[in-house]
Amino acid sequence: MTKISTRDAHKISVSIRNGDEFKTHGAMEGRETLGRWDSGRLPGEFVDSFLTADYAVYSYATPIAWHVPDFGWVMPETRYSLTTTRHQSTVRYALSLSMIRPAAV
Repeated sequence: MTKISTRDAHKISVSIRNGDEFKTHGAMEGRETLGRWDSGRLPGEFVDSFLTADYAVYSYATPIAWHVPDFGWVMPETRYSLTTTRHQSTVRYALSLSMIRPAAV
């Protein structure tokens, strides 16, 4: 598994685009989803969408963006801690580098 700087949006973008697992030197990671118990502090209204995902980016143990086959990327506009807000911005930018615009819900 690749270890990436939390601030290296380009490498994060490549990992996300390729569906590669990665961890940052901080508390962000990208990997396959593992089911309901893997939804962390995700608000209940997003869990059904998350359960259809095949890949997600997490901040700490909470998914902040995920890929749904035949739909695309979902990135709720939920607010968490200051650190997670920075992770959300990094992921949003990393997705834009791959010319992916996530659905904000």
